[in-house]
Amino acid sequence: MLEVRVLESAVELEALAAEWRELFVSSRQEVVQTPTWMLAWWRVFGSGAARELRAVTFRERGRLVAIAPLLWRPVFDKFVPLRRLEFFGSGEDEHEEICSDYLGIVCELGREADVASMLASALVSGRVGRWDDLHLLRMSGEDPMVDLLVQALEIERCAVETFPAGSCPYLSLPKTWDEYLNALDGQRRYFVRRSMRELDKWAGPGGYTLRIATSKEELKQGFFILRALHGERWSSERSLFESYRFSAFHADVMRKYFAGVDAKLELMWLEVKGTPIAAIYNILHDRKIHFYQSGRKLDVPKSVRPGIAVHALAIQRAIAMGYREYDFLNGDSFYKKQLALAHRPLVSIRAIAPHASSRAVITFRDTASKLAAWVRSRREGSSPDAAEAAEREGEPTSRR
Repeated sequence: MLEVRVLESAVELEALAAEWRELFVSSRQEVVQTPTWMLAWWRVFGSGAARELRAVTFRERGRLVAIAPLLWRPVFDKFVPLRRLEFFGSGEDEHEEICSDYLGIVCELGREADVASMLASALVSGRVGRWDDLHLLRMSGEDPMVDLLVQALEIERCAVETFPAGSCPYLSLPKTWDEYLNALDGQRRYFVRRSMRELDKWAGPGGYTLRIATSKEELKQGFFILRALHGERWSSERSLFESYRFSAFHADVMRKYFAGVDAKLELMWLEVKGTPIAAIYNILHDRKIHFYQSGRKLDVPKSVRPGIAVHALAIQRAIAMGYREYDFLNGDSFYKKQLALAHRPLVSIRAIAPHASSRAVITFRDTASKLAAWVRSRREGSSPDAAEAAEREGEPTSRR
């Protein structure tokens, strides 16, 4: 029998970092589940906010077997007040949304069924406090914990649903660049090759340079370039880096990953004639590249595609270094479709607590939502189902 404990103090959670880190490495989870990412997120978004920590730990004879990084917060959903449980790394306001893909429960391999069952029991018994709905967003569709947790919650009489939350384009890295190009269809292969030829042509005799931050000074320089180029790329909208909390979070995790804590940072930018024209922010863990954010210069010839070129160069580098995968993370941007070879689904879990009061308030919220969708459909001439679907929380809004 596992020992279950709910942590409500940030001090307790920080003290767990060493054990958490050891468990994470052995469980081969995704990089957003590292203590570096999760604790930085709590310090920036959890501290001083309405969120309350409800991290659930599972131990066997004192050894940490799993941790579910949960929090509690009050929300207004369709103007209806709810008590919500959700993962760290989710639920930010749109203008500063971190968009942590592959959220989940860090669990020792082979113990997923036990942990799912005991977590569901702890949630329903009230050990984490009273709640109305549970939102576990953007979990990997390949995570066995998804189905196990859904089954465990249903056994505990929760109303549960899963729904698509986007997908992450990626490519399994071959041994050579030519093998990768040959894996693309003819049109995309031509597109990549032409993008590199146009870059060569525009760069001229001096060529281009791919720079990678290898010192603290270059880290500062690269971060400045990334922010500037991201802002230029999204000049018609508000850049995420304009948010103090978004920038503070990434400044924190980038420093730690740069130092090699939990993962490694690959911050690189492409220069032509000494001018940065594109930058990407990658995180390396378990021989896998996670592409997080980018920016590019707009004032370039129409035939030049800095974003495609910098990713192509990063993929070439990853292949040369023997990495196993290049993951573009969530989104269906054009460049991701051109460069990726496969997609990994993301799913979210929503559950309603099996208490009369919780079900009553959720029913009221759903009725209000359907009524609002009906009114909107009458105004816009669309179907109520389409209007309601537009309200559902799905793919993140991060401008990658």
